[in-house]
Amino acid sequence: MAKKADRQISAYDQELAARLLPLVDGRTTAVAREAEVLQQSLWNWAHARAKITAGDLRKVARALGVDALWLLTGEDLHMPGPDLNMSWLETAIDFVESAVGSRKVTPVTKAGLIRRAYEILLEEHGVLSEDNRKKLLQLVKKR
Repeated sequence: MAKKADRQISAYDQELAARLLPLVDGRTTAVAREAEVLQQSLWNWAHARAKITAGDLRKVARALGVDALWLLTGEDLHMPGPDLNMSWLETAIDFVESAVGSRKVTPVTKAGLIRRAYEILLEEHGVLSEDNRKKLLQLVKKR
C-alpha cells in the first residue's frame, strides 16, 4: 500500500494537469485507448488527482501528438541535434524525479535538469555513468 506522502500532489503535478485537461476533455476514452492507459488514470492525471509516471507521460504525449517535454514542463524546449530518443528521455525524467524527491523545484528548473540528464545520455550513448549521476545530483542539491 502506498504511503500517504507518496499520494500528495505537488504544484508541479497541478501544472501538468492544467496542460493535460484541455487536451483530453471530452475525449478521455479515446485518448486512454490510444495511449494504452486506464481511462480512470488519465482522468486522475488530468484533474491532478494522481502522479503520472514517465512511461505513461510518454504514451499520453504520443497519443495526443504533443511533445512529452512540453507536456511535462509547459516550455518549448526544442533541443538541437537528432530526434529525441524516448527511452533516454524516460531515463532522464526518472532519474531527475527520483533525485528531486520531495524538494520544491519549479517546472522550469526540473526541465533544465531533465535536459542536462538527456544531454549527458546523448553524449554517453545512453549510459548515465556513476560520475555523471554524481554531477547531476550535485546540480539538484544546488537548486
